[in-house]
Amino acid sequence: MVVSELNQAGFERLLALLNANEDTLNNLRERLEFYFLRNRVPASDADRLTDETISRVTQKLAGDGGDENPAEKILNPRGFCMGFAWNVLHEYWRAPGRETVDPDQLPPSRTPSYNPAKLEQEREETILEQHRFACMRQCLGELPEKERGLIIQNCTVEDRGKLAEQLSLTLTALRIRVCRVRKKLRGCLARCLKKLK
Repeated sequence: MVVSELNQAGFERLLALLNANEDTLNNLRERLEFYFLRNRVPASDADRLTDETISRVTQKLAGDGGDENPAEKILNPRGFCMGFAWNVLHEYWRAPGRETVDPDQLPPSRTPSYNPAKLEQEREETILEQHRFACMRQCLGELPEKERGLIIQNCTVEDRGKLAEQLSLTLTALRIRVCRVRKKLRGCLARCLKKLK
């Protein structure tokens, strides 16, 4: 993409907007290209659609030639640009005879890069969350029915004063009972999670 093809004022405003948000034009281009590739646009067209998106953004930022700078109103430059990318992508799809591509068929140089360590960490966090949920179910099941009902009501009711009134307790007494039940639950959860490790 040649800068002369773009509106110079719009291009300068785009660069200023990206610099103000600690972003770069290259990062924006990579995000846009990844967006198009992820949405099954062939690599040959993804580059062209990226250029088209940046061109439209610069035209918009150039405004109507007045003194007002449209870039001053933009709080999220990435979202602003992705909105244009979405429109460009939908125009591309509506064009007759368009070919789509399966991301698995892309050459390695054009596929998005994944961080295996991050994926493994996310997988472990998901497993831990599932274990916590299973332990919470088990521990709630082990509580006496009265205590289980109290803790569930306490978590779901908005006005604890009314709950205390229904149970013929003062608000302070309700808080103390809930605190004791939570303490039992925490102990049970700790033991359960320790067994699963």
